[in-house]
Amino acid sequence: MVGLIKMMLKTIFSGWLNTILNALTKHTNVISDICTKTKGVMIPIASVFVCIYFMIEVIDKLTSERFNAEVFIKMLMKLVFSVIIISNASAWAIKIMNFGTDFALAVVGEFKAETVVKIDDLFVDNLGMMDQIGMVLTLIFPFIVSFLIKIAIYFICYGRTIEMGVRSAFAPIGCADLTTGGANSNGIRYLKSLFAVALQGAVMVGIIFISSNVIGSELSSNGALVNGAFFPFLVQYFGVVSAMVGMLGASKSIAKEIIG
Repeated sequence: MVGLIKMMLKTIFSGWLNTILNALTKHTNVISDICTKTKGVMIPIASVFVCIYFMIEVIDKLTSERFNAEVFIKMLMKLVFSVIIISNASAWAIKIMNFGTDFALAVVGEFKAETVVKIDDLFVDNLGMMDQIGMVLTLIFPFIVSFLIKIAIYFICYGRTIEMGVRSAFAPIGCADLTTGGANSNGIRYLKSLFAVALQGAVMVGIIFISSNVIGSELSSNGALVNGAFFPFLVQYFGVVSAMVGMLGASKSIAKEIIG
């Protein structure tokens, strides 16, 4: 019974960072393979878009009476750079994805180890049989909820992974107007979104870390396990984890604000 209680407490109060790291790092090789296999299709299509943007720009210069040899040479240089960009866009997208994963791991490394609620094992060991049964009954609902929270974490993480894969695969087309459109081009916005999705992993790690610390602070300040105030603490626990899940859902928006 004591072992069951410790397992339930560990499941309820810890393991979130491990869950999120597994989801963020598990399928990076799959995305890399997909990008490598699809670039043979994406690059020709992106080349067509580059030619279309180039012709539109040529027509615009011709009709504005500002067309001369110097302007045409500059446009040809832009065309060459555009071809170079779309030819390497898939590889760059993979590097951005790997950067996001490495950055998330680096953030965890700065935290040294997952900060979780420290359960007083001695307290659990000293519980009587009836107290143990009561503790198990008390923990059943939060134990179930903890699984639902992990499902939500996986849902958000895998959604981020799938979006990263789609954006990486279509990067050549998304960056086709990068040189012709300037700083306000769709290509720049596409790259910013790609960086934001990559950075989202580190933002999610930060949210989990802060939430774990808040729960640990509440538990230590209230002395919930020691003073018998465990049930009122569960109300606070559910409030924190609900806010955590909500913030995880908003992590993409936060990452976009960071990128600008």
